[in-house]
Amino acid sequence: MGCSAPTGRRLPSPITRSRGVPPPRVFLSGTSDAEIELSARFADVHVFDAIDPVELVAAIEGHRARAGVHGRSVAYALRLSTVAREFSEEAWRAATRLWGDTSGDERGFDELRGGGIRWGGFDQVGAATAGGLVGSFTDVRDALADYTERGVTTFIFDSVPRLEEVHRLGEFVLPQLTNAVAAAGASA
Repeated sequence: MGCSAPTGRRLPSPITRSRGVPPPRVFLSGTSDAEIELSARFADVHVFDAIDPVELVAAIEGHRARAGVHGRSVAYALRLSTVAREFSEEAWRAATRLWGDTSGDERGFDELRGGGIRWGGFDQVGAATAGGLVGSFTDVRDALADYTERGVTTFIFDSVPRLEEVHRLGEFVLPQLTNAVAAAGASA
């Protein structure tokens, strides 16, 4: 068993099923035609950065069609940051404070607000991607559930400050999301 390099050359596979070890899942990302084509041919999961849910559906459909040309099925992930608190106003205040601590003032913060709970300034406060969600635990849960209904099966969270925000997600958002997705699956 081997894998093809992007050049088309066969490479020896370091992990084979004959040793009882499944191969690792391959996650690729990108938006250019070449990146989408590479991902459609070789990825197990294509990773999108946080984008508008309607744009995400179109991107998934386009990628799915490209993968279908190669006889493949690919799962989809979304990379995003979050600021979640008990109340939405509290979350926006925390995001504004984070912005102010990083930039030195609060100018420019509101220009990066998207629709609803989306905000595009996370990359300017230390996160890997620009887009993400700012809202109450319930708001964030609902937005993540909406993304799952649109085809996302995996989330890659990169929030700032990392430990505190991931803790909040794990304690207050993800259990609610698991329950919401399970309930939606049971009623489908």
